[in-house]
Amino acid sequence: MPRAMRVLAELRLFGDLGTIDPSFAGITLQRGVLTTPAGSVIDRNELESIPYRRQQVRALEARLEIRTRAHESSLAAATIKPDERADDGGDNQALHYAFLNARRG
Repeated sequence: MPRAMRVLAELRLFGDLGTIDPSFAGITLQRGVLTTPAGSVIDRNELESIPYRRQQVRALEARLEIRTRAHESSLAAATIKPDERADDGGDNQALHYAFLNARRG
């Protein structure tokens, strides 16, 4: 049997994409469903949605980055400078209140 026919027959029987390319060994394609060695099942719709999902992840990461920077900026703004310390025997009430306000925000 020619190699091409053997490969096609193995692919049809077992569905292992490693038959075509060793880097895909263990990933099977049977009845329109890809199955990974870890047991994840991916159908055609999920496969085609990957670019959309990547866009969603990038958008969410950008939003998270913006919120993280805003939060860091608000924390930096709440930092007490030495001249803002309370003059009551070394008790730093201004720092305490800034800490409480930051926790509430």
